[in-house]
Amino acid sequence: MAQEKSAIYQQLKNEVRNMKFQYVCNAGIVLASEDIRIGIDCFCKDTDKLYQDTPSEVRKELLEEIENGKLQSLIFTHEHEDHCCPEYVKEAWEKNQNLQIYATKKVIEILREWNMPAINLYEIGDGDTFDVGTINVKCIQSTHEGEQYANVQNLTLLIKKEDKYLAIIGDAKPCKQLFEKITTWSPHIDWLFAPFPYVGLHSTRKLMKEALDISHIFVLHQPRQEADTQNWVANAKRVNENAKDGLPKAIFPEKLGEWYLT
Repeated sequence: MAQEKSAIYQQLKNEVRNMKFQYVCNAGIVLASEDIRIGIDCFCKDTDKLYQDTPSEVRKELLEEIENGKLQSLIFTHEHEDHCCPEYVKEAWEKNQNLQIYATKKVIEILREWNMPAINLYEIGDGDTFDVGTINVKCIQSTHEGEQYANVQNLTLLIKKEDKYLAIIGDAKPCKQLFEKITTWSPHIDWLFAPFPYVGLHSTRKLMKEALDISHIFVLHQPRQEADTQNWVANAKRVNENAKDGLPKAIFPEKLGEWYLT
């Protein structure tokens, strides 16, 4: 009986030590460890109705966690509303004016227009590193997907917590240069968070496999089902399922608000 209790205690202890994450919207997740929670691109409101907003019940939960200090920091990879809704971010800040926000220059300019004080806003860019509790974050500049967005400052976030390595792509264009930059930080990635084309295009899969050793892939930036008239997600799932290139089978989350253990 004592051994049984000890094993259960150790399992619970490990689950507290390890990071877990919650999928909250289009490209948004919340990372949680024993001492800190970080929201990344977690407040989304897409007026074009192509991508999934932060649901009202999830947003309410996030705001409650911000108000009681459980969720202390937000990070935004770039300014597009399907990653950062300033209205929602202002609402979050009003719940707790000690909330720390790390973002690109353009995001900060937008939030200042919403009368958010500079003391809470930290501009981040290519090569910057910072710690949030025991979580280390490194930023690398990456070209935004789509020629019309070539001038958008998009950051890929490289996150380290003890022996865990996570890469959060934002809207980066998949290319050899991006994966080479990630490799110089760590050739092994425990969790890669990326838009669905990363697993749906054979050319991108080949580049990832050549550059990185990836344990898990979590698919973000899936269009709403009713907006996916070209069956993009279904095609990506088919490629992912049938591929024999050695990459792990990607996780296509179906429900917002669920938690996953890293």
